[in-house]
Amino acid sequence: MQGTRTLDSQLKAVAQMFGLPRWMKLTDVYLPHVVSYLYPGWITALGTAWKVVVMAELLATSDGIGAALAVTRSHLDTAASMAWIIALVGSLLAIEYLLLEPVKRRVESWREFASSNN
Repeated sequence: MQGTRTLDSQLKAVAQMFGLPRWMKLTDVYLPHVVSYLYPGWITALGTAWKVVVMAELLATSDGIGAALAVTRSHLDTAASMAWIIALVGSLLAIEYLLLEPVKRRVESWREFASSNN
């Protein structure tokens, strides 16, 4: 909702004045602006989903990162536990910056154009 509320009223007026079809208004005016507000939610959801998966593996299965963490913790192997945690955080960061960040830059390319014109 915040994304639609903060959309520049002049941009909406120009789209109306040029008679853009609804589909073009949605894909070229509203959607790029709204996605920039959804992106932090996607990152938060990704992190939360990984935590849930690791915790489910820790509690319910004998293989996977969660199970490996449980075994290393029970053996008091701090180095191996930290290695698994670093691997998990590294995977999350790789997904965020190698997959999601390019999508964000492409969707928000209009921001660079808008800031260079001001």
